[in-house]
Amino acid sequence: MNDHTKQRAPRSLQTGLTTPRSRITRLAATIALAFAGWTSQADATTLGDLVRQAAFNNPSALARQRAAEAAADAVSSARWQFFPTPSLSVERAGMTSSRDISYNGDDTVVTMRLQQTLWSGGRLSGQLEQAGHNQQSAEEALREQRFRLAEQVISQYSLWVRSDLAAAANQKNLKALEDFLAQSLRREKEGAAAQVDVTLVRGRRDQAITDLLGAKSSRVSARLQLEQLVGLPLSDEELRADVDKQMISEDLPLLTEAMLDSSPVLKRLRADAKVQEAAIKIRSASYWPEVYARVEHQRGNFSVRNQPSNNRAFVGMQMQLGAGLSLGSEVAAAQGRYQSAILAVDAARLELIAQMAAIYTEYQQAVARSNNLDDVGLSAEDVLASYTRQYLSGRRSWLDVMNAVREVVQTDLQKADVTALIIADGRKLQLWAHGLEEVR
Repeated sequence: MNDHTKQRAPRSLQTGLTTPRSRITRLAATIALAFAGWTSQADATTLGDLVRQAAFNNPSALARQRAAEAAADAVSSARWQFFPTPSLSVERAGMTSSRDISYNGDDTVVTMRLQQTLWSGGRLSGQLEQAGHNQQSAEEALREQRFRLAEQVISQYSLWVRSDLAAAANQKNLKALEDFLAQSLRREKEGAAAQVDVTLVRGRRDQAITDLLGAKSSRVSARLQLEQLVGLPLSDEELRADVDKQMISEDLPLLTEAMLDSSPVLKRLRADAKVQEAAIKIRSASYWPEVYARVEHQRGNFSVRNQPSNNRAFVGMQMQLGAGLSLGSEVAAAQGRYQSAILAVDAARLELIAQMAAIYTEYQQAVARSNNLDDVGLSAEDVLASYTRQYLSGRRSWLDVMNAVREVVQTDLQKADVTALIIADGRKLQLWAHGLEEVR
């Protein structure tokens, strides 16, 4: 059976193809989603909504979406290659010598042709397969870009969380140091404290102001980066309402298996390998002649004037082995690219497994540290309260109290780091294993 008889006519409503109407519908939905994000800020403040807002409306994702639609159009074009090719030629000859008897007829010749490929050795079916795999690769590249945007949003959100918690810790530290500074100034006036005590607490207070300004600056920077990613104005109050740790109950093997089954990176690379496999089929088809049928209608004749119009039918074949019989080298090159694409899949798979294991281990350690830091924080608060009482009774020095204050703020800053790490790693694990829909 030849290539032509195995194919059906392309239809604009076939699965995987995009019609102008569907594009308009998709564009309208995108505009509606963006408008809803602008008019209802409450819907865009959870991390999951921020992730989806960036994944579906960021310009880089929209560019990938247009590329996927173009790849779908290429599939339609490949289907049309199984149908006859019409052509029209109009030629006018000008003679420079009356001795040229081949052009003693009409000055103008019009030829209309219709040529149909009967058998191509698998070239046409290979081109259709290649177009289909290119479409799949483009669609997975779109998913991959959306995942990357989601990862960026998660990372920036976790940075914002860390900076916000660090700002709160430094604000708490600053207030405590200002209270101690006022207390030390009173005690100095009463002669119960030395000048060095005032100098010490004032230096710690100034350092706390610097740390607070740095944390606030980092918070503003992270929020601005989030606004760039999602395309929406955000406020610290809106983001602060959704600070929540992502607790993962699944173990590493289950997460890894789910990730390998759904990874857009692996699916794209496998589709790219299929593209190269189809390229081998296309180039190998050139070893065989292409058989075609052609009908034509000719008006005018360069050789004989005033001849009636003629209709002709042809059956022929043609074969092209490339310049200098280079077809063998081209097939070998295509096979090499296919093997390279297969190895790229294996390399990416190992890299993803290692990445998942590293993030999962980091997440588990962060959860353990978080539980321990809760106890450490309570102990540090108790020590500070005890040292303050002992200082007033003369059993502790002012330096002991200041060091206890530093221990409290350091514990709070460590909590901020761990909380941000749990949020980032937990959301990324959910994203890689279960997709955008599971990011909350």
